[in-house]
Amino acid sequence: NKFSRKMVTASLTHNNNYENKRRNTFQHVKEEGSDVVTRSASLSSPDGAPQVKSPKYIDIDIEKQKKKSKILRNSNKRSAFLSQGASQSYSSDETKLHITFANLEPFNGNDNNNNENDNDNSKRFNKKSFFLKRPSTANLASILTTPRVHRKNDFKTKHGASTENNNNNEPEVGVWGARIIDPYNSKNDYCDDWRKETDALKFKSKLILPSNMWIIEPPDTPVISFADSAPKERNYQIAFKKFEESYYYKTFYDEVHVVFMAMDKVSGPVFISLRKNDENDMYTIIFKNAKKDTIMQIPTSLAKKVSSKSLIKELGHNKGKPPNFSLTSIKRVNDQNVFDDFLKVETADHFVKYKWGVLLVKEGQTVDNEFFNNRKGNDDYKKFLKVIGTKVKLLNFDKYNGGLDTSEMKSTGKYSVFTDFKGFQIMYHVSTLLPYFPDDHQQVERKRHLGNDIVCIVFCEDNATFDPSSIITNFIHVFAVVSIDRKATEEANETRYRLEIVQREEIKPFGPRLPHPPTFDSEHLREFLCTKLINAERASLSGPTIGIRLKSTRKKLINMMAATYH
Repeated sequence: NKFSRKMVTASLTHNNNYENKRRNTFQHVKEEGSDVVTRSASLSSPDGAPQVKSPKYIDIDIEKQKKKSKILRNSNKRSAFLSQGASQSYSSDETKLHITFANLEPFNGNDNNNNENDNDNSKRFNKKSFFLKRPSTANLASILTTPRVHRKNDFKTKHGASTENNNNNEPEVGVWGARIIDPYNSKNDYCDDWRKETDALKFKSKLILPSNMWIIEPPDTPVISFADSAPKERNYQIAFKKFEESYYYKTFYDEVHVVFMAMDKVSGPVFISLRKNDENDMYTIIFKNAKKDTIMQIPTSLAKKVSSKSLIKELGHNKGKPPNFSLTSIKRVNDQNVFDDFLKVETADHFVKYKWGVLLVKEGQTVDNEFFNNRKGNDDYKKFLKVIGTKVKLLNFDKYNGGLDTSEMKSTGKYSVFTDFKGFQIMYHVSTLLPYFPDDHQQVERKRHLGNDIVCIVFCEDNATFDPSSIITNFIHVFAVVSIDRKATEEANETRYRLEIVQREEIKPFGPRLPHPPTFDSEHLREFLCTKLINAERASLSGPTIGIRLKSTRKKLINMMAATYH
């Protein structure tokens, strides 16, 4: 009932005892000292308005409603005021009609109100002293004879507000005007969910066989082919920046700030980093617990004369909104080593080095033992390995080795394929370059490396197809299946590759989307494939299976900090 909000809700109660009559009770509060008035207003639909079941009369009994003072304290029957303009919505059981009135005008006993106090935000409604100007009979008739249209954003639309529930880039405002910020723009990590598209269900793969628990990604809507597209149209974006960037390192580590430790009864130890930025007059707070980081900002002008502990406690709870902590035992950590430990927790989930498997499938092969027993491929396969990377000697290799042996023992072979893509080091576990043991029918050593990778590239020779369920593993979440597109190669008079992606059902769709048709030349295949598979691994790391392991590591680090600085 704040005067400044200029909106109020009237509750019209539907009486089911009468078929064609709905008795509507408007709760009013009369001006103190005025006479009690009871009046009935005859309502009729305006010209052109649809005829619906609506009350023919509205009874306003001020004296009766005044006596029922308990109604004013009932959330389901809150006090209501009438004014020009309204929006309506029905309850789920359609027993109550809620009308929201706007543009309220104080009523001083006369209809000719000058609204002198309309902008006085310092005053609140006095239920004994104010009620509002009544709308005309015609306006009431127009309101109450409007068809029942159930619109979620009906009120927002009528009053010029956004029809979306905070889907823009503006962060939600919390306690004291604080805002939760997302420096990594995580909302754009995933692409549009093509699993809901009707056309996606009609896509038939040429390289991948349907399999339970696996979903084949369909190409995007038809666009210009990659051979004819301009370079600026091939700007593939690497998402999930939280796996490579540290907000704390960029904005806190080299600046003056303090670290607090607290306990939450649900999530356990919580570490809080607080910094005052004089350039933009903002407090920035990072809440770090075993699950995730929550970053909040609040103008310093809104937190004057508030202690750091009180600020942390209030922002941590945030009126029950995220992060929704109930912090106790808040204390400052004075040990300088806490800054390095704080950074260590944040960078524990960083992944800028990748190891991906490369598996060769020949025509007619259907089971994993056949795949892993391949010792060499044809010329197309050898050319493909040159497209995705460079063949390197493992002996004394000084870059990321992906778990391969770079010593003189050469237990994982002499050579492998490596590439540096936009600063990301990628080592390929190429099955045909790993040691081959004739007596081992299952080739366990090869399976050990490729089976523990999250992403695996499958190259199909000739007319071979691949069944993702033929590889039994708990780690591989995404297969990228590649083959030579003979038809496109003949048309372009140079090698064209067809790429198809299959992922586990639990992984959300990630970008960039496959083009239509999913064919690439050598240059663009490497660029698209590396970008796609980096996002694929990061999406898998954010999924439920591998994500649990990352949270387990993070929880151990947080508990170690808590034991050190308790």
